[in-house]
Amino acid sequence: MLNLAPGSQPRLNGVEWTVDVIEPQKGRFTLSDGEGRSEIRPIRWLVHHPDARPATTAASLARPVDTGQSRSLADLTADQLERARIRAEHVMEVTTGFRDGRADRARPAYDPATTTLGQRRAAKVAECEAMPRHEAARLGATLVTLRMLIRRSTSRYRWDGRPTTRRLK
Repeated sequence: MLNLAPGSQPRLNGVEWTVDVIEPQKGRFTLSDGEGRSEIRPIRWLVHHPDARPATTAASLARPVDTGQSRSLADLTADQLERARIRAEHVMEVTTGFRDGRADRARPAYDPATTTLGQRRAAKVAECEAMPRHEAARLGATLVTLRMLIRRSTSRYRWDGRPTTRRLK
């Protein structure tokens, strides 16, 4: 599979090219070879190219292409990591009833022995609405609604519970 990112090096008809620019909004990219030639091609052309291969030279294989996406938790700052941890705890509390995974620490509004999933969702909406505005904004919880919680938690699964890769629009 080809990696179409700036700096990647596809091999087309035996010639190794370098991807210089990608314009996804226009459906095209720019290729250049080591001899000074440059070509602008549609992405569709590359998808249907009969002899498109990843580069096979040692230099191109040794150098990972930077796609601009974080690859691990180590890429996050301490603040980003803390916010992600807190958000994950909120999600766990709604789905399981336990914020940190310990059954002896269930808060009354989220206790799975006495509340349903719908009640826990409603409690989380009320909790987010009661948060100080700056804290809710920091966690990305300023516009949490019951409908949004239901939609986000059910859209990732098929009718039989198997996960799907379908994304929300």
